[in-house]
Amino acid sequence: MKWDTLEAPKMQFRIVYPDIKESKELYQALETLLGENINGSQHLPVICWKREELFYYRDLISMWLQFIEVPDNENNLVIAARELKKWSVHSVLAGNISETWDVISVWLHEIGMLEWVKRASSYFLMESPQYGKYIFADSGCQPNPNVEQLIEIVWLTVQNAKVHGFEPKVALLDGGYDSDKIQAVSDYFENNPIAWVEILWNMSLKDARKSECNTFIFGNLNQGNIAYKVAERMKDFKPDFSSETEKSALLHLQSDENQNCIFWYDILSSSPTSEDLQISALEAIKYARTKWYDLQVAFLSFSTKWSWKNEESILAARQAAHDFPETLHKMWITDVTVIPVEVQFDTAFLPEKAKKKWMDVEKPSTIYILPDRHIWAMIWDIATNLGWSTANGPRLQWFQRSYNDFSRGASWSDIVNWHKTTEKELEKS
Repeated sequence: MKWDTLEAPKMQFRIVYPDIKESKELYQALETLLGENINGSQHLPVICWKREELFYYRDLISMWLQFIEVPDNENNLVIAARELKKWSVHSVLAGNISETWDVISVWLHEIGMLEWVKRASSYFLMESPQYGKYIFADSGCQPNPNVEQLIEIVWLTVQNAKVHGFEPKVALLDGGYDSDKIQAVSDYFENNPIAWVEILWNMSLKDARKSECNTFIFGNLNQGNIAYKVAERMKDFKPDFSSETEKSALLHLQSDENQNCIFWYDILSSSPTSEDLQISALEAIKYARTKWYDLQVAFLSFSTKWSWKNEESILAARQAAHDFPETLHKMWITDVTVIPVEVQFDTAFLPEKAKKKWMDVEKPSTIYILPDRHIWAMIWDIATNLGWSTANGPRLQWFQRSYNDFSRGASWSDIVNWHKTTEKELEKS
């Protein structure tokens, strides 16, 4: 591209990128955004890095990108947050290198949450060829939100939905337990309705979709994280077979290229133990062997490889992943591999994503063990009705300034979409 033929961008919003070091995806994203200025766009990305990190972008920086130099003894994320706090920049997009919690902890310390917000939450802008545009929202970094947090998620999500052009019709999805908590939230909104929002409670994803809801709120982080990642990644997969027994159930999906995915869950327990999950995995292996070989098992969670330390809702998956290789060894099963840590779906499904999280995963997993039975119905409905969706998120919705964590390993198209949707938010803020 001939950069000297372009006109200078007119964009007033300065969006800063502090932690995507020498990423080809970032370079292509910035090149795309700047190239759109030929058609009168107004994008103005800002680099917030140490000088030695900038070699890869020399041709862009020399004429087009603004550069905030980070001192050698300072953290890029910290400097970006401080620039945002004093309005030298208008938004921060980070998280391609840093873990989500590292990004959030810096911003909590440097910026802080909105005064009335008590807990974290986030949302995803989704779009399906079948269902159109919709929103998935969950509790961000709060594994099991309480009543107050769920109320906050609704308030924040519907406001952000309006920013992105939605007329929100909200469904708080039935997690299958904590009915007292769900009822308390329902009672609150009966007594304190939002005039311009219709809210439906304690629904399955299937019923919410039939009711034409466009804003779906998950009761806990495991459900939200797994559901959005399955919706985003299952392109070209179609249901092939499903079955339920007294103990467990499965959904078998197959692509046109004969790639196979089995989702397996424990029917009997809403919170299965490590032993329960391993029994499910053995049953899944028994089924899978009747159809193909070269099996790999993944125990799913919202956490990947100890990114959360001792959260109760992921301990069973973590322990099962740790113990299952030895279980297979004792049973003389040598033709099945196991990802030996709890793992998010996209990390187990995409080896290239795993490598960006410093994990050695050589092939897509074939067997995915779900952490509780209530995710099952959601996975089935996503696979059969939502189809493949684009996912823009997680978009944090609780800080005093605009900044987001767009997850390690974001592609260039993810970054472009992030930038453009952030501009839209800034225009309407």
